[in-house]
Amino acid sequence: MDDLHAAGFHGIKFIWPAKNYDDDECLPVYERCEALGMPALFHLGIVARVPETGPRAGRLHGAHAGDLSRPGSRVVSPLTIIGAHLGNPDYDVAGRSPACTPTSSSNLTGSTLKKKSPAFLGEIFWWARTRNTGRWATACRPTRSCCRHGRGVELLADVRGDYERVMDALEMSPEDRAAILGGTAARIFGLE
Repeated sequence: MDDLHAAGFHGIKFIWPAKNYDDDECLPVYERCEALGMPALFHLGIVARVPETGPRAGRLHGAHAGDLSRPGSRVVSPLTIIGAHLGNPDYDVAGRSPACTPTSSSNLTGSTLKKKSPAFLGEIFWWARTRNTGRWATACRPTRSCCRHGRGVELLADVRGDYERVMDALEMSPEDRAAILGGTAARIFGLE
């Protein structure tokens, strides 16, 4: 971990876990990430099977959104966590994670924005709206979500269109849109 940080890495991604993310043996790694100020992106849910990844692909074991509450609360100081892919297919738990773990955020990348409707995502984030005003509640606003894109520059406009479609349908404010499309990531990585 220290070698990666010294080489200029500003964060780390965990994928294909050999143990559940909340296993006792993993906690020292997370503590070191926090001590170095390295946010951790956790791949959640399914991993698409592609020939070049070999037998590791296609697993669900050890990559559940619910397992992130412990790394976010048990380390020396809370680890900055980004839960990837809204936990696909564990959407409900992943959608509530930022409300339960103060230093966690979610991202909606991957097939979720293509395959799930804005109405579905609105249901996942039902707890983030107040009953009185229908506006996003302060503690759980979409500013705790972030856009991440890992499919190649040629598809960036397509991915941006997916985000815009969902944000339009959910009537998100300009402030929340700006947070999702870069503000949250800038805050997490100290690039504000």
